[in-house]
Amino acid sequence: MSSRFKDSLRWVSDTLELTPFRITITYVVFGLCLLFVSDILWPRLVTDSEQLRRLQGLKGVAEVLATGGFIYVLVKQRQQQLQRERSFIQSAIDELGDIFYVITQDKQLERWNKRLPTVTGYDDSEIKSMRATDFFQSGDRQRVAGVIETAFETGESLAETTLLTKDGEKHQYAFKNARLERVNASDRIVGIGRDITERKQREAQLQRRTRAIEEAPIGISISDPDQEDNPLIYVNDAFVDLTGYPREEALGRNCRFLQGENTNQDRVARIRDAIDAQEPVSIELRNYRKDGSMFWNHLEIAPVWNKNGEVINYIGFQRDVTERKQRQRQLETLDRVLRHNLRNHMNVIRGEAEIIHSETSGEMMASAENIINTSDRLLELAEKERAITGQLRRGPDLKEITVEPILQRVGLTMRSEHPDATVTIDCPTDATVQAPPELEYAISELVTNAIIHNDSSSPDIAITVTQLDESTRIEVADNGPRIPEMERKIIVGEVKQTPVYHGSGLGLWFVKLLVSQSGGTVTFEKNSPVGNIVRLKLPS
Repeated sequence: MSSRFKDSLRWVSDTLELTPFRITITYVVFGLCLLFVSDILWPRLVTDSEQLRRLQGLKGVAEVLATGGFIYVLVKQRQQQLQRERSFIQSAIDELGDIFYVITQDKQLERWNKRLPTVTGYDDSEIKSMRATDFFQSGDRQRVAGVIETAFETGESLAETTLLTKDGEKHQYAFKNARLERVNASDRIVGIGRDITERKQREAQLQRRTRAIEEAPIGISISDPDQEDNPLIYVNDAFVDLTGYPREEALGRNCRFLQGENTNQDRVARIRDAIDAQEPVSIELRNYRKDGSMFWNHLEIAPVWNKNGEVINYIGFQRDVTERKQRQRQLETLDRVLRHNLRNHMNVIRGEAEIIHSETSGEMMASAENIINTSDRLLELAEKERAITGQLRRGPDLKEITVEPILQRVGLTMRSEHPDATVTIDCPTDATVQAPPELEYAISELVTNAIIHNDSSSPDIAITVTQLDESTRIEVADNGPRIPEMERKIIVGEVKQTPVYHGSGLGLWFVKLLVSQSGGTVTFEKNSPVGNIVRLKLPS
């Protein structure tokens, strides 16, 4: 077949986008036309028998050429189709994020995608001369060879192992192999290798976390709020040891099974409200072991959120604080006894001093008056100690407090107890802070100290409140002498422990404690022209 004829056929095929059906129809039409011309038209038009015989011969040649041409077109189209399919399949395989490969029975790589050289660092020419086992550590090669043999014998195999790159890097890969039956008279294995390095790292991290939870010295539990009654789905060994309940008895139950007759229901309600609000909660309450013995449980519960902002679990932490609670009760009892005895004894001393003061004069009378004043200061100090001790025991209990009413009460008290003093208040009516309820006592301490340590005949105290973006500033300014260095250090927290020489120092320490528990700050500066400014900054 001439090249010009083949080019013509190719042009026809490409132009008309001939399908096998169209080619067949075209061939039939061409054959019928040829038969019509040769068998009907020519015999009528050509009377010379010799010429007619030559024309009939040409018809046969035309039939052969046409048949060959149409066969060529069909074959060529099929070849092009197969080539397009091969190219598509190869492109799809190359774009895989996984390694694709074909292995012969002698463990040679017959085909692979672009991912293999990309991951391993070997180029195609190097890979062509390598065996499939050469991509693994020497200690793993025998096992990999066994995995390949298993695929040939059983039809499939799976393995997870370490892939070794040309530069010595290690990647965790999972391989899945399947046997191809009788390709070119011999078996082949086709396989996919998927990088599982990150998955393995996550699994290792999860195992470490699981071990940490299991071996934690405190009880840990996890509940499922999607199930009815939010039952426990996990407890660690410390939980079992703490409660005495085996796992099989604890799992599937709401943790209220630890409660008993003397469990404070108000605290239980706080837990329930926190869970309903999907908020963390920390509380201490009486719980009971399986044997019925009571223990104080310091319980912390926190929600666990997924990426969509949904609570999927609650995790609980349980610590036995029974011994601490017992020590706390003992200290409270001792504290009450000591304060009671101190108050009684100081009242006796004060009473005796008053008798001496009323019946004597001169130095004896002055000494008795000094004893009375000292007794009053000691009693006041005992009350301050009670307030501080109570606050330390309770810890932070922040509430939203409107500042203006408590300042008005402080001002009224100061004007009554110290009529020579001037106390002015500048405070927005809607100013609020987050602080313990004892804030009023703390401000009262600041104002009292500013008055009683003022050597002016008319102490002038100005309380100013300023609302900031996320906090409220309370300033107590006076016109007295500068606060002693020891007490300034107490206010700004420059020392951990400082000897307190008088009651005011303890009061200032209490101010510092309350502000710190509120998440605020205390600063100090000189007033102009004389005096001090103590500035409290509290969250609003």
